Amino acid sequence: MTGIMTRMNSDLKIEIIGAGAGGLLTAYRLKQSKIADVHVNEARSRVGGRLVSSPNQCELGAWSLGDGGNPETIQRIAIELGLETTVTLLPWKRRFWSDGEFIDRALAFEQVFSQDKVRIKDCIKRLATSSDTLQEVLDEFFKDNPLIKRYFSCTIAIYQGSPLNQLSAKIYEEATTELLLGGLSEVYKSTEEGLPLLRVKGGNDQLVKKLAEKLEDKIKFNKVLVSIRKIPESHKLQLNFSDGTSKETEIVVLALPVSAYSTLEIDEDLIPQKQLEAIKQVRPGTVSKILLPNGGKKIEGAILSDDFGAIMAEGDQYITIFWHKPFDMESCVLQITQLAQKLNLPVPSAFIRVEDSPVLYPKDVALIVDWPRTAYTNGSYSAYPHQLDEWVKIEKINGQEVQSLFKPAGNIYFVNDAAPVHASAGCVGAAFESAEIVAQLIINRSQI
Repeated sequence: MTGIMTRMNSDLKIEIIGAGAGGLLTAYRLKQSKIADVHVNEARSRVGGRLVSSPNQCELGAWSLGDGGNPETIQRIAIELGLETTVTLLPWKRRFWSDGEFIDRALAFEQVFSQDKVRIKDCIKRLATSSDTLQEVLDEFFKDNPLIKRYFSCTIAIYQGSPLNQLSAKIYEEATTELLLGGLSEVYKSTEEGLPLLRVKGGNDQLVKKLAEKLEDKIKFNKVLVSIRKIPESHKLQLNFSDGTSKETEIVVLALPVSAYSTLEIDEDLIPQKQLEAIKQVRPGTVSKILLPNGGKKIEGAILSDDFGAIMAEGDQYITIFWHKPFDMESCVLQITQLAQKLNLPVPSAFIRVEDSPVLYPKDVALIVDWPRTAYTNGSYSAYPHQLDEWVKIEKINGQEVQSLFKPAGNIYFVNDAAPVHASAGCVGAAFESAEIVAQLIINRSQI
């Protein structure tokens, strides 16, 4: 590794790539510290990444900011930005939709809860130790009950964002155990009250809009990074963009989805080869989102099937459907139409793909956000395969805990929703947590 700075000054330049939640918060914290001239470069023509809202009062991005995780970090930042949040409880009631009929959640849990909880934990730990993927774990655990296996496979795929055969048995062991014991993740272990839903009044994207306002003219749009080069005999880096422009910087913060690393050209030795190869093995999630108009009616709890999960909170105008299999329009229209009829909901007049910026759509159409095929996103929640078992561990660097996979590489820092230090962080929470850590690392480094 060459050209690593040990001291900073007021002339320091920091370029941040990506104006999603994590990139914006990193920039805001560094601007507050006054240690450097900070700029943000965003590939899209707007801020927010996947965190966007619709004028129809539906969330095209995070349905709940907690994402099943601990919302403490998000709430703290929302309060700091002068935003008002609401927390409502979604009842745990769940039904499994199979062959046009509903199977009550209680039936699915009956087999699991007939066993001692300690025995369940021991069994999952033993299976995870001897297996590569979660698919192998559930195949063995539910070998005598394929229907119940389908139920839990769907739940895990929606929550983790990828099919079970793409998820490491060891990395996701604890989350899977808690789910089998009746919760949703390591955080929510009780089924008594329900799932807390955290939202910002006026739309969840108010978070990123407020952060962008704090940065004023420091954000440049339509800036697609294509390569990072070393500048000879200098500690600086050259950032090259698809529009033919380039920038020189002392530090670059990559606040990018993991899919971006497969095409980004980075000079040899800027990032250790093994680390870069490991980052490229993190897989973009497969979940798409469908917003189904509810016609003023409501459903309780969640509906799960082999292909999707449907959920709705009090006051929502839409039922939010998480399609966790590779998206297929024909299958989607058929299954969602059948579901609407079964629930006595109005059948959508049309199914419309939403590519990026939200607009005002008729309230009788279903909106489809196909994250895996959306430019600059190319996937939903990131998934860790078993090949990364040794990389998902915590190290301490300059007083901050970081995940080994995304630890700083010289003058390159990583902000990513795939890199939570605490397992309790949901997707947005992980991005904010990562941003706080990276900003503090850079600030601490400036004081050396």
